[in-house]
Parts: sequence; C-alpha cells; structure tokens
Amino acid sequence: MVSYERRYNKVILFNKNGFTLIEIGLVMLIIGLILAVILPRAHRAKIEAKYELTRQNCVELARYGNEWAEYQQETQGETSAAVRKNYLDSLSSGTDGAWVADTASSNWADNNVPVEGRKDSLDPDTDQPPSTSVKERFPPETALRNPFNGTALFLETNLPSGDRPVPGAVACASQPLDPAEPDGLHYYALIFQGVNSGSTDLTDENTINPGQRATTLEGLRNGIFMATAAD
Repeated sequence: MVSYERRYNKVILFNKNGFTLIEIGLVMLIIGLILAVILPRAHRAKIEAKYELTRQNCVELARYGNEWAEYQQETQGETSAAVRKNYLDSLSSGTDGAWVADTASSNWADNNVPVEGRKDSLDPDTDQPPSTSVKERFPPETALRNPFNGTALFLETNLPSGDRPVPGAVACASQPLDPAEPDGLHYYALIFQGVNSGSTDLTDENTINPGQRATTLEGLRNGIFMATAAD
C-alpha cells in the first residue's frame, strides 16, 4: 500500500512494506560483484607481499653468505688451501641446489659439510667442515623468518620433503658461466619455491617460482644474485 506524507512542503513517496525482494536482490548482486573483484586482488596482493619479504630474505642471505665465505677463507688454518669458490660451493651443492634449512647438504643452517681444500693439521688428507655455519654469522636480532609460516628460515619446518610443500622455502644453486669450463667462473643465486608442489627438485618447473629454476644460467639470473667466483 502506497501512502503520501507531506514534510517541509515536500511530498515524499514511500512504501510502508519496506524494500521489495527485487530491490534487495539488486543490492546483494552489486555487493557480490564488488567483492568478486576486490577479494581476489586483495589475496594476490597479500601473496605478493609475502614473496617480496621472501626476496628480501634472499638479499640478506646473499649478503651474509658472502661475508661468511670471506670470513672462513681469512681465518682458515695454514694447512688449508680452500678458496672462496670452495666455500660458496658448500652452500649450493651445485646445479641441483641446496635448501638453506637442510642441515645435511649445505653449510647454511649447520656446519656439517666438508669444504674442498679446507684441511686440519691433525688430518691433512681429509677435507674438513667450516668453523661455523652461515646462520651463526647472523646477529641474533635479525633472525630471518619465512613469511608464509612465520618460522625461522633455517628450521627444518622450511625444508620441503616428500609431499609436503613449503612456499617461501629458500635454496642456493650454482651454474658455471661457461658449461665447457665447469671449473671456471661460477654464478651463484638464491631461489625460492613459488607454487604449491610436493617436489623438492630444484630443477622442477612446478617447484620453483616461474623463471627461477636451477637448470640454466638464465633461470638463476632471475633469482636473487649472490656471487660469482672462480677462485
């Protein structure tokens, strides 16, 4: 039923029964369309922000990794002949790369991996591990965390294994600049997992953020540059 009411010398038309179903439906449709546009963009922006933090982590890792390699070379014993490249190699495990949370295949999280040319006077025939890991070179107040799960980057919770993907996990890999000279100048880069994949193979295009695979020099160049070294 429609009635009229005069207010301030104006005639106002209103429906005593409230909004119609059509009007409510139109409002809900408009709100739904707005949310359909805004929410995916907000989600993508949130994910991109986390990857930006991951990139910043890689920059810090590159800085401390280089400082660690220089420190280890400068403080090694007189019986050692290890060069900077040998120490960087112990962080990358070659083309396939090494996750920084893996305590068994690199010296990022723990100093377990022997460095070629690093000798001990008590055992001059055996390569020895470094005196510290890269993690131990970080100031305690600068502990890096994976922005996707909030845990310290060096913890095993950031080590992909089996069918357990870990977005934001970081690895270091290397490639010779000239494949014909595998002992020549090497390129080192930090790369990170970018899709929800259970694979731990750093050469798998479904594991690494697109364009950041360890199979080619071009792929590594799209990662976070770490160093080049020949000696």
